[in-house]
Amino acid sequence: MKKVLITGASGFVAPYLAKELGKSNYEIFYADYPTKENKRNHFLLDITDKIAVFDLIKKIKPDFIVHLAGFSSIFKSFTEPEECRRINVDGTRNILDALVKYAPKCRILIVSSIHVYGSPCYSPVDEKHPLNANSPYAES
Repeated sequence: MKKVLITGASGFVAPYLAKELGKSNYEIFYADYPTKENKRNHFLLDITDKIAVFDLIKKIKPDFIVHLAGFSSIFKSFTEPEECRRINVDGTRNILDALVKYAPKCRILIVSSIHVYGSPCYSPVDEKHPLNANSPYAES
């Protein structure tokens, strides 16, 4: 059975994703900080804690990761830009570094935001649209 790790598991998207993945033959693992759940395969994880990230990836050895965890407040990113960068950039780097070491064949989907494009130059926005981040959140 293939293993899927969902980070940011108590966020908005994760329950819908888990429901769909549950219809397939995947063993689903959940990671969040702080965790609101107390169920099987649910782990407390601060992605900025490199040792904790490495330990979890080593333990699970996922085949896939859907990375939904992160600093998500655009408004707070203006008053806490370093915290935003620390979580979104350094935390993601910790996950990627752990995969290189413990699960090099794992595939990862890193979910982003429309905010990386700023005010759209054209619509609909596609992957070729120029980036024009207008907040620390969008830059991270």
